Amino acid sequence: MVYAIDFGTSNTVIARWNAATQQPETLALIDLSFRLGKNPPLIPSLVYVEDAASGKVLAGQTVRDRGLDLSSDPRFFRNFKRGIGAEIQGFLP
Repeated sequence: MVYAIDFGTSNTVIARWNAATQQPETLALIDLSFRLGKNPPLIPSLVYVEDAASGKVLAGQTVRDRGLDLSSDPRFFRNFKRGIGAEIQGFLP
């Protein structure tokens, strides 16, 4: 199966090729995505590091649903698309 990921600054979309219909289809992932009307399911490009020592990380709509998308919290990350692949030193609690 072929998958495609459109990793956006605000939202991410995941799609796959449906061999039976010969059409692409977007995927809704439980707890990660949300849907606005008839638009394809979107995954907010959000990450929250709940516990760095154990590797517990939350992503997507789960972060928003739990009210963890507070810019003042150093464990919350958004708008990180441009930094992917860059050598950055930062703080991770």
